[in-house]
Amino acid sequence: IDVFSEQEAFQVYSCGGQNGSLTIKETQGFFNSPRPRIVPQYGCVVMEVEDWVDAINQPEWQRSKRNIFGPGDGPYVLEATYNFSVNHDLSAAYNASKATLSGY
Repeated sequence: IDVFSEQEAFQVYSCGGQNGSLTIKETQGFFNSPRPRIVPQYGCVVMEVEDWVDAINQPEWQRSKRNIFGPGDGPYVLEATYNFSVNHDLSAAYNASKATLSGY
């Protein structure tokens, strides 16, 4: 994954806090499947661009202009592009090593 953004931090975490009751959108998941249409615990990965994590609680970092917004401020706009790709050489090497280990 390549991530491009004007934000200075990137955070990745799993959905361990989910309890299996969050439903997914009609446009997501497997269609015509007997699987439940929910996000199971640990069933997702969240990738977020953001300003420095915990900056709102650390005034000495001087990040308030990027963290605190008021009624007279313009709209908050965050831009990010996530490019997903597969390294075919690495994928082929991985598949070859799997085949060697499994005896195929």
